[in-house]
Amino acid sequence: MNWTIAIVFMTCFMTSSAYMLKETEGQKLAMTVQDGPHQVQVTLLETDGNGQLKKMVYDEVIWAMEDFWAKYKNYQLVDMRKEEVIFEKRK
Repeated sequence: MNWTIAIVFMTCFMTSSAYMLKETEGQKLAMTVQDGPHQVQVTLLETDGNGQLKKMVYDEVIWAMEDFWAKYKNYQLVDMRKEEVIFEKRK
């Protein structure tokens, strides 16, 4: 289910307009057009060679999804929700 949301989310933001996913009754997803930027909380999880987990959390404003995905191309997507995106990187 999470990968389905991620794929739909990525596909929708590849156009010039920004889209938002909304959960409706019955856990169905509906897309609506959103003008302007979208703010999400980004969580980066990094594991070093010794197995130590480092967690960084910050807010980010998304103006263009192409730029957002390019910024995190070296990370693996763990989870994505409307207001939160979690990435992981293992060394």
